[in-house]
Amino acid sequence: MLPPEFDPPLARAEQIFMQLEEVEAIMATLDVASVSEPPSSAPFAKLARFVAGQGQADSFQACRADVRIFRKFLANTGPAYAPRLAAAASSGRTQTREGEGCRISLRPSRADPEQVYVVVEMTRPEGVVPRHLFLSLPDGLFSRFDLPEPDGMVFQILAQADSGLVRGLSSPETEVFLH
Repeated sequence: MLPPEFDPPLARAEQIFMQLEEVEAIMATLDVASVSEPPSSAPFAKLARFVAGQGQADSFQACRADVRIFRKFLANTGPAYAPRLAAAASSGRTQTREGEGCRISLRPSRADPEQVYVVVEMTRPEGVVPRHLFLSLPDGLFSRFDLPEPDGMVFQILAQADSGLVRGLSSPETEVFLH
C-alpha cells in the first residue's frame, strides 16, 4: 500500500487520465512527420502543470521541436486564441489584436504614463471563462499571467508599460492563448 501522499483521490486520477486522452487526441491531429526534430515527451507533464497554473514558474521554455506542438495544444484546448499579426500589419508595436473568441487592447493610463491597461474582452459570451493568459514568443518562451475576476466577460489588468505582459502583447510576433 502506498503512503497517503502518493495515493491521489480517485477524482484527481480520473481528471489526469481525461487530460492525457485530450493530449493524445490533439497529438493524433498533428502532422508530426513534418517536424524536423521528433518532439520530446517528458516536457508534456511540465507543460500540463504550467497550463493548469500549478507550480511556481510563470514561464516555460520549450525546445525547438516542441514549440509548434505546444502552441497547437494551447490553441485547441483554450476558449480563445489571438495569432501573430500579419506581416503588413506588423510594423512596430500593436495596441489592439483580434482573435478567435477575444479582443485584446492596450490603453495608456491617464493617471500614470508608466502604466497601461490591458483589456481582454471575451467575444463569445457563452464561452468558458479563462483564468490565465499565455504569451508564446518566437524564441519558444511561453509566459503565463493570471487573469483577475472579470466584469461580465471583460478582464482589466493595470500593468507597467515596460512589463513582460505589455511588451509581449505589443509585439506582432507574439501569439496569445487564453485558458
